[in-house]
Amino acid sequence: MITIVLLLISALYFADTLLRASLKTFWYDELVTVYLCRLPSFGATWSAVLHGADLNPPLLYLLTRWSQHLFGEGLIATRLPEILSFWLFGLCLFWFAKRRLGPLRGAIAGFFPVFTLAHYYAYEARPHGIVLGCFGLMLLCWQRARAGKRVLLWSLGLWLSYVAALLAHVYAVYLLIPFLAVEAVSLARHRRIHLGITVSLLLAPPCVAPLYLRLYSSFSQGKLPGIHIHLYELVQHYLIYVLGPALLLLVLLLVFLAWKPPSIDVASDPAELRSLHADELWLALALGALPVIGVAALKVTHAFYFDRYFLEATAGYALLLAQATVVRGSRAFVARGMLLSMVALLSADTLIAAYCHIRHADIDQIEPSSHIAFVSNPAKPLARNAALLRDTTHLDILVTNEPDYLYLQYYAPPSIRKRLVFGSPPTSAFLKGYQSLTHWGKTDFRVASFDEFFAQHNDFLVYSSKNAGYVSPCMDCLEQIVEAGYTLRSVDPDADNLLEHFSK
Repeated sequence: MITIVLLLISALYFADTLLRASLKTFWYDELVTVYLCRLPSFGATWSAVLHGADLNPPLLYLLTRWSQHLFGEGLIATRLPEILSFWLFGLCLFWFAKRRLGPLRGAIAGFFPVFTLAHYYAYEARPHGIVLGCFGLMLLCWQRARAGKRVLLWSLGLWLSYVAALLAHVYAVYLLIPFLAVEAVSLARHRRIHLGITVSLLLAPPCVAPLYLRLYSSFSQGKLPGIHIHLYELVQHYLIYVLGPALLLLVLLLVFLAWKPPSIDVASDPAELRSLHADELWLALALGALPVIGVAALKVTHAFYFDRYFLEATAGYALLLAQATVVRGSRAFVARGMLLSMVALLSADTLIAAYCHIRHADIDQIEPSSHIAFVSNPAKPLARNAALLRDTTHLDILVTNEPDYLYLQYYAPPSIRKRLVFGSPPTSAFLKGYQSLTHWGKTDFRVASFDEFFAQHNDFLVYSSKNAGYVSPCMDCLEQIVEAGYTLRSVDPDADNLLEHFSK
């Protein structure tokens, strides 16, 4: 029976995720991946990264290039490594929880991340979904190594999985902390540690240290602005954005716990006595606290914070949720109710996505960090950029928002693309990033500082974002243009931006 349930869940996951991937146009970060993976060889891609065109270790580009080589540069094909990795993450959670709690609650643990922010990154061509897949393997290898059988083999698997995670994203270094915290608890309680596990974990970061030093050298030449939050804001911020999508499930859990069949003899249902081992519960709690640990470390290192960097915390929440459904005397009523609710909710979500795909209807697709809204019909990617399509002046267009420029370069027709120029103050890190992407990525982008652009133009258009919530490289562009002696002649707004005409 559980095999059928797993097949059903997998089918629903792939149907919903593939539909949503086909409904979401590429956005800025993904387009960096796309352009770099267009280069003729991986060596050219990696050289561009090391010269500042992007900031990630090599695994993302390797997997994306392989996928595009096999299936082309499509919305699904480019994101296929992340789609499969997230599915692997869920399977690993299932096998992890199943060993202690049985297949029913294992399915709950494996299914839960679909209802969190983590699922959004299952269909984004960036490394976060890949890291989740590697982390799922780390969990499974850790549990099996601690079981005491084939310790060397599972410790090797743990090391390989961790190295793979580190080769996908630099913030994977923080995955070391929850595991070491459990070993510290084991040392305090039992006066022993698992040597094979500890050595495997500690050996992985030194293996990638030379690579990280090269990346840091490129990164330090043009540090990008990040989102910094205070520790007292973190709990509210993280729970709203990461666990917010799962709020209905948590409410249903409380309902099921409050309303259950009359108590029965516990001995008649031994499965209800199952529990995660104490060390596994400690690990789940440590994983749940990973965002707090990460932010505390980032305060010291002065690095920047995004919710997507600590999505592995959802594994801790998933395991704790599965454990919470173990209720004495319920005949698995709570667990069955939760799993049926998950299947029903994802089925409904899949049907909505299918309807939107067929009818080209709006679907809520918003990038969590920048709050950029995506076009729901990729066949008409400029639906939110009508001002550009209406323009007949043939003037050069100065784009001041870096996500808009890369998006328009990818989706706009050649007649518009050749007029686009990305401009910003000369100190902008994004200007340096675009210059690196243009040169090393072999693109035909037009990039200039304001001074360079103004020296060559007396009459031009400016396409600027109306999204005040996004951190633009130039928050006072209008003032700088006016101070340079230009006069605003007209303004044409569209869904997201303003097309402004300036001349001397």
